[in-house]
Formats: sequence, structure tokens, C-alpha cells
Amino acid sequence: SKKGITGGISCGLGGCKKLKEAGHVFKKCFLVVALLAAVVLMGIFPEADEDTKGYKFNVTSGNGSHRIHLEDWQSPVQLSLRGPFLHRSLANLTHVFTTVTLVVDTNGTSHGMLSRFSQIMRIPTVTTADAIAEISLVVKEEFMVAEFQPSPDILVEVHGSQPDVIYPLQSLLEPSEVEFGLSVFLATLVLTVLYLLIVFELVHRTLAALIGATMAVGSLCLVGQRPSLTQVVSWLDVETLCLLFGMMILVGVLCETGFFDYAAVLAYRLAHGNIWPMVTMLCTFTAVISAFLDNVTTILLMTPVTIKLCEVMDLDPKLVLIILVVFSNIGGAATPVGDPPNVIIISNPSVRSLGVSFTTFTAHMAPGVLLCALGAYIYLRVFYRDVKKLRSAQSSDYLEMAHEIQVWQKAVFSLVEYSRDETH
Repeated sequence: SKKGITGGISCGLGGCKKLKEAGHVFKKCFLVVALLAAVVLMGIFPEADEDTKGYKFNVTSGNGSHRIHLEDWQSPVQLSLRGPFLHRSLANLTHVFTTVTLVVDTNGTSHGMLSRFSQIMRIPTVTTADAIAEISLVVKEEFMVAEFQPSPDILVEVHGSQPDVIYPLQSLLEPSEVEFGLSVFLATLVLTVLYLLIVFELVHRTLAALIGATMAVGSLCLVGQRPSLTQVVSWLDVETLCLLFGMMILVGVLCETGFFDYAAVLAYRLAHGNIWPMVTMLCTFTAVISAFLDNVTTILLMTPVTIKLCEVMDLDPKLVLIILVVFSNIGGAATPVGDPPNVIIISNPSVRSLGVSFTTFTAHMAPGVLLCALGAYIYLRVFYRDVKKLRSAQSSDYLEMAHEIQVWQKAVFSLVEYSRDETH
């Protein structure tokens, strides 16, 4: 019976091993095929020509208009405008908008155009003269044009919400060669593959990002919008990358000097072994450091010290680490360098042109961050008003023994094949 049990375990482990190997082979084949397909598409399709067929014209924001006659065009059409615009996500930073309306004129009768998104483009616009001269953003919108016989005229009307500010707009009306459904499908496919690679840790996150970027460029080639090498390089935010690189170097130096270890020990001394004073100091220290350093790296460096302190004070390290993560996220939102999204926001040319500096960003975010930190701390004090909830359910000796048992179990499973061979 012993041999039967051993053989059954060996067969089960062998089946799992074969299934795992098959999964690895499928993963590698899929990634290789996806990358090769993207590379082949980049080699087959030519770069997108900016001088595409269409009608180029200039209008002004002071109630300007332009009439265009369509000749054998099919729906949809795409209108591109270049001007002192802000991204739509930054619309709350300005009170000035540029309204663009497209109207179909057939036989002297105007009919409102049917748009896939909206009939009227309402674009947030900068206000100051310096910003108007500095910012140049291209906004594109796709419109569905009903089929008329004979070919209709399109009237492009531009209205600015601030009549005393006049600025020129470079416009291009062209037939849209990109199928909307195909574009959405390819974008969904790329994002799905990217998140599956990251969430299930099928490959390293850096490699997952490279695979996702390559697939995205290949998808652009498939819809006829292959970017040039110069355009791809311009998509890299060098300022953000350099800032994060310097921040990682600074964190590495601080880690080598034992700064985080000293801060944790100092918090324990000042708390005199009391639980809530120590947790409060750890939360405060984590929030302050995360405001000036990358919060993810700060948590990674604070984790070993926090676990040691929890073992000394007989606390559950998982609960304390979750509390530190909450305060790290709150503190990281206070400054432009506390979190990578903040770095991306502050380095955006549109944001900088509005006078948003390091001091301005911090001054506006600090009050909200303080209120969030205070609210989170009050909630934690109420939720863990019974300090016993923070303590470990099992003793440290029991947890250490359970960990050793898990290690030996893994060792036993790894030696099953060798033990079976030795019986023959």
C-alpha cells in the first residue's frame, strides 16, 4: 500500500508537472507569435503620411467659419484642429472653451450632422497670451456624414467663449480611414493581454510593458496609422523617467546607510513599547517620507523593520503593514514627486503653462492630504479600539514552527521523485 500511495502521488505530481510545462510552452509560443506579428506589421505597412488627402484651412476663434465641398467622400470624416487647447481631462482648470460645429448644407438647407460622439466639439482652451503662444495641441473628432446626392457642402463654424481673445486654428478635414470597431477591438486586446501578463505574473513587469508597447505599435500599423521612429521616441517622458531614476538612487543610498532602520528603532524608543504611539509614529514617518520619495519603494524598505517590531511587540504584521500602505498612499499624493502619476501630471506642458509649480501643487494638495490622513487615523483608532485585534492570533513560536513545517513540506515534495527512484 505504501508503494501504491507513493506511485499515486508521483503520478499526480508528474501530471501537474506536465501541465505546468505545457502552460509554459503555450505562453512562450503566444508571446513570440504576438511579437513577430507586430514586427512583421511594422515592416509591411509604411509610415502614416501626415500630408494626407483632405482639406487644410485656417480659421480664427472669433466666430470664424469655413465652407468645404465634399467630392465622392464616404462617411465617416475626421476633423483635426491644432490650437492652444488643453486635454479634456484638464477642463476644470479653465473657463474658456472653443466650440466647433459641423453642419451639412444641401441645396441651401442646413442639417445638423450625426456624430459618433457628439455633434459639437467643446474643447477646453488656455486663457493667457503666453500660454496661447506656447501650447499647441491637436484635437481630433470623427463625424458620421449622411449620404447626400449631389455631394453636400460642410460648414465648419468656430466660436470662442471669450470674444476678446483671438487665436488662429489650423484645421484639416479628411476622410477617416480607421475603422472605429477595429480600433476598439485592438485596443481592448492589447490592454487585456497586458493586464493578464501583469496580474498573473506570467512574465516580468518590464517585459510585459515592452510586449504591450510593441503590440500597440503593431495595432497602429494594422489600422494604417504606423508612427515614425521620431514620433515613438517623442512619446517617452524623459523628464519623468529621469526623476524616478534619481529618486531610486536616493532611496538606495538611504537604505544602505540604515536610515529606515534607525527611524523605526527611534519610533520604538519614543513609544516606550506602547502599541498606538508606535503605530502612530510609523504612520507619520511613512506618510512624510512617501511625500518626497516613491511610496512603493518606501513600503518595501519599511517592511522588514516593521515585521521585526511586530514580532517584538507580538503584533500581527499584516495588519500593521496594511495601515502603513494606506498612509503611504495618502502621503504620496501631497507632492508632485510622491507618486509617479503626480510626476506625469506636473511635467505635462499644459499644466506647467498654467503656472502649476511644485509649491502650487503642494499647497493645493496638502490640506486635502492632511484631512484624509486625519480621517484615516480616526477610523483606525475606532476600528481597532480593542488593541487585541492588532495582536497575532498565534504566538511567535507557533508561527515560526508553522513556517518551518511549510518549508519542510516543500522539501519533501521536491524529493518525491528521488525517493521513488531509490526504491527500485
